[in-house]
Amino acid sequence: MGPLMIILVIFIFAIGVQVINDWDSLFPQSKTQSKNKDLKSIRK
Repeated sequence: MGPLMIILVIFIFAIGVQVINDWDSLFPQSKTQSKNKDLKSIRK
């Protein structure tokens, strides 16, 4: 069970990293909205 669990954890971690890297391409609307919010807060 030990080695199998380690492989499973690495596999899940790799998927998580890929999802984070592809987040802006998967959800372009949320990224643009957060950018607009940042610009508004900076102007204030």
